[in-house]
Amino acid sequence: MFYKPVGRIVFSSFLIMGTSVAQATPFLPLDARGIAMGNTGVASAKRAHAPAYNPALLTHKEDTDNFALLLPQVGVNLADEGDLGSDGMTIIDDVAPEVERQLSDDISEGDTFTAAINQLKIDSEILREAFRSAQTAENQGQAEDADRQIEEANEDFKSSLSRADNQRSEFEKTTAELSNLLTNVSEDPLRARLSLGLASTLNTQQVDAALFLRSTADISSRAVFSPRDNNFISGLNNANLAYFNVLGDVSNKVDIAVEDTRDENARNDAIAEIDRLNNFEFGVDDTAAGDIFIFKNGRITEDAEDAKLDSTIEVIGVNINEIGISLSRELTIANKNIAIGITPKAQLVETFHYVTTADSDEDIDFDEVQDNSESDSHFNLDIGAAMYLDSQQRWRLGAVVKNIVAAEFAVPDANIEGSDLEIPKTADSVEVEPQIRVGASYTNSWFSLAVDYDVTENAAIAFESPTQYAAIGTEFDLFDTAQLRFGYRTNLAATNGDTVSVGFGLSPFGLHLDIAAVANPNDIKKEAGVVVETGFYF
Repeated sequence: MFYKPVGRIVFSSFLIMGTSVAQATPFLPLDARGIAMGNTGVASAKRAHAPAYNPALLTHKEDTDNFALLLPQVGVNLADEGDLGSDGMTIIDDVAPEVERQLSDDISEGDTFTAAINQLKIDSEILREAFRSAQTAENQGQAEDADRQIEEANEDFKSSLSRADNQRSEFEKTTAELSNLLTNVSEDPLRARLSLGLASTLNTQQVDAALFLRSTADISSRAVFSPRDNNFISGLNNANLAYFNVLGDVSNKVDIAVEDTRDENARNDAIAEIDRLNNFEFGVDDTAAGDIFIFKNGRITEDAEDAKLDSTIEVIGVNINEIGISLSRELTIANKNIAIGITPKAQLVETFHYVTTADSDEDIDFDEVQDNSESDSHFNLDIGAAMYLDSQQRWRLGAVVKNIVAAEFAVPDANIEGSDLEIPKTADSVEVEPQIRVGASYTNSWFSLAVDYDVTENAAIAFESPTQYAAIGTEFDLFDTAQLRFGYRTNLAATNGDTVSVGFGLSPFGLHLDIAAVANPNDIKKEAGVVVETGFYF
């Protein structure tokens, strides 16, 4: 039946979040300390996190910081950037399942709208035969029997009419609700970032160094409620309106004929109206399958129950796997001690594209998602700088340029799964572009304050808004054993892109456990994330 497939437009876009990105990815390292402090780190990251933020910070290590290891580092961030976030997520969680259930019930067998229409057709035909038999009955002197048959048939007809009218009200309410629901969420983007990594510092006499492995997937998805399907769902109510207008005419003529069963003209008028009802047709054009009759011969058609819709769920993503080494050394430039760091890294970039029809009964096949991908290797480079502003080494400035070697990667065309259409869905290429961020920090033995700012605006992955973050964060450190962190971040390139974050760390005897959570302060369903990492510092 067509209602359940339409509902999948809403639900399946969230199930896709297991695949993997981008015209340009956001500057959003998923480390527990940085995320908890608002996504800051260019001037404040600890040594093991320096490769993710600013390789120059490797040089600014504490005297006791001889070795650091992060293993593992796991993070996820989900964001909705359309109207879906507040009311829409509530619709998906609460309303849509109920709407879908009701519509499925309406079209299935039993005491439903379709069943009521079918019974109405049966009873109207019985009433028609009763009228036709009345003349013969009169000629045979059985007029009273004919009147009784007409009265009984009319009672059944009126009962079916009342039941159909009641079912119609619920049917029209739920179809209108589903149309509005899907129109509201259509093309609202959902993005996700998933990250897994490890890092280890290396001790050398010439330079400070760190080795890292990182896999980051950025995912952009949307559900598109097509105008054709919207036209079809709207056509349901138009068909019902036209049908019940005819039904009203039938009811009036029947009432007149029942009032005087001896009036042959009234009987013939009633029979003609019943024939018009039982031959009633109503079609909708411009659908994925061409013209579809919603009513034919006075019944709801099987084509209407199992319409081929062309609304889609689309996912574009990029997965960047990196291995690299960060190197840093302090130089004297213009009588200032400035740490300069570089990160040469090898990247394996995989792009993904997947499209499925909303009315597909099949679950999303992640093997097919991965099969429809392209991969390419790439060499890239990050360069950073950092310097202390005071002799106590409390105030520090930092700057970094990441992914200096820009590159463009093709996104494969995607066949529309579950569709008979041979035309593939095309997508733009994705780009890995340079990202520039600056930051400042203050640190003493128990307190840290950091601010970061994206100098560049990072383009959208596919469907969502670009990003340009400004962030601030704090950390309170109790005897190098427990840490409490807070942060705030805003997206200057989009509206309602604020997040607040909180996190804590435990670091007894050099063992570190860090957890961070981030969410939109207005609605947690608008954006949320969590990061967990363990490590060792000696």
